[in-house]
Amino acid sequence: MVTIRRGRPEDAAALARMISAFNAEEGSPGRLGENMVTDLCFKEGARYLAMVAEEGAGLVGYALIMDFFDTEPCAWCSYMQDLYVIPDWRSQGVGERLIAAAARYTLEEGRHELAWHVRDHNSRGRAFYARIGAVEQTPIPVTLSGEALKRAADGAV
Repeated sequence: MVTIRRGRPEDAAALARMISAFNAEEGSPGRLGENMVTDLCFKEGARYLAMVAEEGAGLVGYALIMDFFDTEPCAWCSYMQDLYVIPDWRSQGVGERLIAAAARYTLEEGRHELAWHVRDHNSRGRAFYARIGAVEQTPIPVTLSGEALKRAADGAV
C-alpha cells in the first residue's frame, strides 16, 4: 500500500536518485546528489517541501513544492517544481495522490493556487492533468541559460 507523507532527511538519497531519473527522462543533464537534496529540502530555510510516495521500505514517487508570490492575483501560491512517479508505479493513482497532498498543503498554508508546468510533448501527463481538472494556461515559459544568459547579463542582447 502506497502512503503519501512529507519527506524526511533520511529520504535524501532516494529523492536524489528519482530527481536524476526524472531529469534523464526529460533529456536534462541535471543530476542532484544527496547533499544538494538535503540543502534544498531539509535544512533550515529550505526552499522546497518534498512530498513522497512510499511503498514498503522504498519511495516510488515525489513532488517538490515551493511557495511564491504571484503579482497577478496578488497572492501567495504554491508551485510544484517536479511530480515524478517511477515507471513501474505509474497509472496506479500515485501521481494523483501526490497532487492531492500538494493541494492540501496549498490550502492549509492559505495559498491562492497550485501551479506547475508540463512539457508540450508530455501528452500522457497533460491528459492526466486535464482529467483532474487542471487548466493549461496561455503564458509560455521562457528561459535564458548558458551563453544567452551571459549575453543578457552583459547587456549584449
